[in-house]
Amino acid sequence: MNISFCKHTVFLSHDFHKCIIQHFANTVYHPTSTCRIGPKSDKNSLVDTELRVKGIERLRVVDAYVMPGVVSGNTNVATI
Repeated sequence: MNISFCKHTVFLSHDFHKCIIQHFANTVYHPTSTCRIGPKSDKNSLVDTELRVKGIERLRVVDAYVMPGVVSGNTNVATI
């Protein structure tokens, strides 16, 4: 494992571990529910409750990112 990018930290310190985590952390799961769903008045949401992309006509999102919550089963099946 090449950890040279964390050499600016003290080995095994909190900052060292933070650096290692930031460079190596990964998930084996499919990320879901990261896209905010909300009404037109919500400026922080990307799609409305019908999954229409705000500001772009005739475009809907069909993706696990717009799930309102994480499903307990396979996310691919729920998306399809």
